[in-house]
Amino acid sequence: MDNLSSPPGAPHRDTPWNKMRLPAISGVIDRRILANYRIDPACMAAALPPPFRPQTVNGYAIGGICLIRLKRVRPKLFPVPWGIGSENAAHRIAVQWESNGQSMHGVYIPRRDTNSILNSFAGGRIFPGIHHHAKFTVVECGDRYSVAMASDDGGAKVHVSGSVVPAISDSSVFDSLESASAFFEQGALGYSDTLTGGKFDGLELRCRNWHVESLNVDRIQSSYFEDRSRFPSGSVEFDCALLMRDIAHEWHGRPDLCCSLENGSNR
Repeated sequence: MDNLSSPPGAPHRDTPWNKMRLPAISGVIDRRILANYRIDPACMAAALPPPFRPQTVNGYAIGGICLIRLKRVRPKLFPVPWGIGSENAAHRIAVQWESNGQSMHGVYIPRRDTNSILNSFAGGRIFPGIHHHAKFTVVECGDRYSVAMASDDGGAKVHVSGSVVPAISDSSVFDSLESASAFFEQGALGYSDTLTGGKFDGLELRCRNWHVESLNVDRIQSSYFEDRSRFPSGSVEFDCALLMRDIAHEWHGRPDLCCSLENGSNR
């Protein structure tokens, strides 16, 4: 299946700088783990900046960690099979918002981390989203994965480990692996925090061969979702994890999303 169509209703605000700074980027997702939590919607809503509100599944907000290893990343127009690689982490929340009278959905990304010096320098300047530099510890053996991350600034720590299994857990809010796959495939449009309050950098992921497997997790740690000042005890619980391997993809910059902090409306 070719999944290169754009999600409907992207924000209409655009600037020459936004268009100039990021050409289409192509590469391969060597490995992507999506470790997901089910969250009390009221707690999640309180942690979100305007204009975002939680997107819910069976009464729960959905947040999680994306642990992604990229390879052969390069401008799409480069004809040679060359490119850079990196380990990256993102905390992400499934969200909805209104833009120019149209209902939108995607993901809000409060934090990005990377082991790439280039990504941490370019993030927020050339590439959308501030990228904090971090150390990654990765152990992979067959269908077993362990990925740990600790940021240099001490602001984020993550560890996910588990093994591939045929089906999603019966305790998940998703009733099948297929329904979970469809939900996350729709979350291709992401908005990241910037240094300017109420302004979010847009980035769209387009996958040519979307395919997920279920990952049975035996350890999960996230300093963001374990922060009790944000999520009181009992308000957040691990739900499920998905694995993607060897996925041809493209990144496309999208117009900034700006919001009036006074009333939560888009500008």
